[in-house]
Amino acid sequence: MSTADKQSGWLRNARLLGLSLFLLPLLFSTRLSAPIPAAAACFWGILLLARTLRTERLGGHTPADWPLLLLLLLLPLGLAVSAQRALSLPHLWAWIAGAALFWLMAAQHDHPWLRYSGWLLIAAGLGLAAAVFVATEFPSKLPWLNWDVRAWQPSLPLVRGSFNPNNSGSLMSLLVLPALTLALRSTGSGQRLAAGGVALLLGLLLLISQSRGAILGVGVACVALTLLISRRWLPVWLMMALAALIAVRATGIPLNWHFLLGGSALDTLIDRQLLWQRGLYLIHDFPFTGVGPGMVEPAIQLLYPLETALVEGGFFHVHQTYLQFAAEMGLLGLLAWVALLGSLATGLLHAWRNAVEPSMRTLALALLGSLIVYAVHSFFDVPTHSPLLRVLLLGLMGLMAAVSRAAYTTT
Repeated sequence: MSTADKQSGWLRNARLLGLSLFLLPLLFSTRLSAPIPAAAACFWGILLLARTLRTERLGGHTPADWPLLLLLLLLPLGLAVSAQRALSLPHLWAWIAGAALFWLMAAQHDHPWLRYSGWLLIAAGLGLAAAVFVATEFPSKLPWLNWDVRAWQPSLPLVRGSFNPNNSGSLMSLLVLPALTLALRSTGSGQRLAAGGVALLLGLLLLISQSRGAILGVGVACVALTLLISRRWLPVWLMMALAALIAVRATGIPLNWHFLLGGSALDTLIDRQLLWQRGLYLIHDFPFTGVGPGMVEPAIQLLYPLETALVEGGFFHVHQTYLQFAAEMGLLGLLAWVALLGSLATGLLHAWRNAVEPSMRTLALALLGSLIVYAVHSFFDVPTHSPLLRVLLLGLMGLMAAVSRAAYTTT
């Protein structure tokens, strides 16, 4: 690499870091005065306009750009119909920050570091595992997994309990499959060893978090990826399922809701059915506009009150991502989100099958696993209802778009 190329690379990295700083006011909008995040949002809008004028195209270079752009265009409508704009604004700023991070990551498709981004996923998984272990108060919902790890956790009262176990499980589930895939298919022995350790650590913490939807998503993704690699895995999975059933019958383990999902599983399922029903009511009554970002819980409490323990603890969302999108942003918002997931999945499948570099094929498969985990988990929860988690997810999706585009340009 010539000196000019090195200087260009350093300049590009500095520009990326400088632009990333303008995300901070949007991420921490609740702690700042209102004009600051608004000014940051205007900055990103001007940047998008300048890019459009320079390239003479509104969208980017991947099919995923258009659904995301449609979601952004729906945000002013959601804010206009929101009955409490103070609740909706943090979600709106998070969407803008997430879209900006998505496009910043997607623009790195031709950057040399992209082929080494597996190490980035490993480092992110390790850092997340450490933060979750320190800051999460792990629950005891599953009778077959009643591990008390409090004696092993650092005694930090100010930090302990600051992470919600379900949010912790959601984040870890997004990085388990990438780490596991890199551990099994990476071409470097050092990366395989590091990824294997991180996958084991994240998997154990995911089980301890007892986030049932996240665990189910990881299980489905494992089956899907192995079948994608080779159809020969089908009889293996069938034999494993048969062996598990025989073992259960032989040991007399009861296969019921209480044992599989915990004593509160039936109550949880009933409560979620009530929330799903309310979500359908909102979609029926507000099909085109939704009720606005962050307004699902206030709207349900006002229009279709619940008489359960959920009201006392606060439910925040309808515990189903696809219903949540339609209830907040209308059916067009749901369509745009599903189109975004589908376009990313299609691009990653193309990269897995056609990329020239083995490292890029492995990376595409790893990220596809993460996307499958999210899509399955979303049927039972809203993993990224928190604005910060949504920004992180869109950043990960930006990496997916970059890998997909890199594969298109090298095949």
